[in-house]
Amino acid sequence: MLFVVILLAGVLGGCGAEDSEDPVRASASTGTTRTSPAASAESEAARESRESRTSASPAGVSVPPTRSSLPLSPSALARSSSSRSPSPARSSATPPAGSAVLGTYDGISTITLTTYDFCGPGSARRRAASQTYQLSSQLVIGRRQTDGTSSEPSPFSFTLAAGNPGATGAVSLASARVAATSGSDLAGNPRSPRLLLTYWQLAWSDGNLTGRLVDDHRAEGAAYNLFNGEQPLIPCRANSGGSIPQVAPLSPGATLRGRLGDGGADLTLSASTYSGMYDLQLRFVS
Repeated sequence: MLFVVILLAGVLGGCGAEDSEDPVRASASTGTTRTSPAASAESEAARESRESRTSASPAGVSVPPTRSSLPLSPSALARSSSSRSPSPARSSATPPAGSAVLGTYDGISTITLTTYDFCGPGSARRRAASQTYQLSSQLVIGRRQTDGTSSEPSPFSFTLAAGNPGATGAVSLASARVAATSGSDLAGNPRSPRLLLTYWQLAWSDGNLTGRLVDDHRAEGAAYNLFNGEQPLIPCRANSGGSIPQVAPLSPGATLRGRLGDGGADLTLSASTYSGMYDLQLRFVS
């Protein structure tokens, strides 16, 4: 009887030990894998993540997200918006100084002319005559003259035509001109066939204009600030042979000053000719 009890206890003990084996080893013997609940939840989440990434790709191929699909930072978003809608370029063009006075002024020039000759004792220079007369005139204020590489230094250019060009007593003024030259200098070196000749330097501020004739350009054969005079055909014998016209360039040092703006002009020219035969005061009013 005692032997039977011991035998039953041994059999019952062996069955308990078999049930307590490691679950992994037990499943290996049956071909299945046991996992914990936490591991199962984690595996399910990973599976769903993979499916969501591969569902849009062909044939189930996983494609990593592109840069364009990533969210932009605020600074990157600003740069992207800037590249899509560029701000308009600012114009560098600015009106020239004195642009408010650009235009044409019609008026009258009153000229006081003093004429000289060299008929004094010992052929000395003397005052021969003086007269005052008026001429219809036109003043043109325009943009600075340029030859393509340089521009006159004044805020604008000007021309003044008092009387008909070429008529006796007429005055022609210009601040600058562009002359045509040869395409090479005296040494044969190439140069631009356009040459800027600056005669006057001008300044304009708050309606006040001042100017000075700095170069007559006689050396280039391009004198232009001119007075159309008249001289006796036979010097010192005004009544014995008539007269001939004389085109006299104004001498550097002539001045121009007065008011310019608000649609009007009141300017005074003080000048002498290079020959020393004429002094003139010209007042232009429009």
